[in-house]
Amino acid sequence: MSHELKARLALEKQGFRFTHSLGQNFLLNGQVVDRIAQEAQVEPGDNILEIGPGAGVLTAALLDRGAKVLALELDKGLEEVLAQVAPAAQVVFQDALKADIAGLTRQAFGGAPFRVVANLPYYITADILTRLTRLKTPPHSILVMVQKEAAGRIMAAPGEKRYCLLAATVQNYGAPRVAFQVGPEAFTPPPHVMSVLLDIERHAAPPAQARDEETFRKVMAACFAMRRKTLVNNLCAAFGLDRGAAAGLVEGCGLDAHVRGEALTLEQMARVADALTTEA
Repeated sequence: MSHELKARLALEKQGFRFTHSLGQNFLLNGQVVDRIAQEAQVEPGDNILEIGPGAGVLTAALLDRGAKVLALELDKGLEEVLAQVAPAAQVVFQDALKADIAGLTRQAFGGAPFRVVANLPYYITADILTRLTRLKTPPHSILVMVQKEAAGRIMAAPGEKRYCLLAATVQNYGAPRVAFQVGPEAFTPPPHVMSVLLDIERHAAPPAQARDEETFRKVMAACFAMRRKTLVNNLCAAFGLDRGAAAGLVEGCGLDAHVRGEALTLEQMARVADALTTEA
């Protein structure tokens, strides 16, 4: 019996009802799941963190390839379904946005490297990618299903209209690319959007590294806080600087005093952060 059929039967037996507020658009399509597993290039012994396993079809496919899977699932109503479809997985019923991901992965994998493979609930895309990429020991790669529109924002370049804090955060972690596109018909129930499998390979070293990580993150947030304002205005608001001091600092970093934050590259943001650290 295929994992897809097993999952559908288990869901029917449990009388499971999909909850829109939890972003429950399950990926039960066996062909698409196989493409994801192939794209993940899972080998025996690999450690995989899956977020939002749903009915466990992707979970089972990863297990078939010899992976050790830790799955974080919010809906405890799926406990019996997951036990039937992917019995070898370690399933933790916690909110991925609140769970101690570092502690759970350390416990599950003994501190060994891990990767993320998941069909994400779309409403947590920005928050969970931010959490994952900012872990002290982040995953070696992230392969996730996201809305096509979200992928476009994540891949946007400095100065582009869609460039945002999430894009800057993710791109300082790794290089995002679209592996393939998936239509609504592949999901149960079908969403009202197109989806893509986003592959984010971690950089060997971040493109931009500031002396103080907290200041760097604060500068990144300030760059996108008020998009129609200049970087000088946003730095004044975020760091309590007077306009003259902020303008001098920006110009001291080799930037025009009228530049807007969303036009800065990661390296330029780090330069501003270092200047602020020196000033402090």
